[in-house]
Amino acid sequence: MAEGAKSPLPIVPYHARRGEAGTIPLLSLAGYFGVMVASSLANPARLARKMRRTALFGLIAGAVIVGAFLRSRLEGRSLPGPGLAVVILGVGILAVSIRMLLPSYPQSVERRLARLDAMAEEQRRAYLGRLFRKQLLVVLVVLLIEVPIGALSWSFVEWRAWIVAAIATTALLVTLLVALIIRRPGSPPTEVA
Repeated sequence: MAEGAKSPLPIVPYHARRGEAGTIPLLSLAGYFGVMVASSLANPARLARKMRRTALFGLIAGAVIVGAFLRSRLEGRSLPGPGLAVVILGVGILAVSIRMLLPSYPQSVERRLARLDAMAEEQRRAYLGRLFRKQLLVVLVVLLIEVPIGALSWSFVEWRAWIVAAIATTALLVTLLVALIIRRPGSPPTEVA
């Protein structure tokens, strides 16, 4: 870099960036990546555009998966268990992508981020705590559904790896959410002496 030239990305510590207007500290990755600028995530319109762009790829991937499934069904071929799991994933990707591509989605994202940004720190912590608890409840219900289905399907040897993977992934998600709830979102990390 030439002498006197300024760095294109300012390296500002995370704690110094907290006071910037329009930033959302809970969504900032600046604490992990010293050169990431918080304003890229603080702009709700830009974030919504990025999410919609990602949803476009999800729409294509989901449509390809569902299309391949429909074609195999029309040709009279049966679908093995792991293939069915991929089809269910493809349908989920397709549904979420369609939702993200609806015209009302960017306004919804902007409203949610504006509401989060307008909250006081204590309100934000309480809101995120409730959000994580709701997510934990949903994931626990999914786990309670997965376990009996896995037990009933265990006799299909080719499905066993998928059953274990699904239950292990859900259990890992439960562990992550419990850790986030215990840590209390938005609280500063404790220092080890």
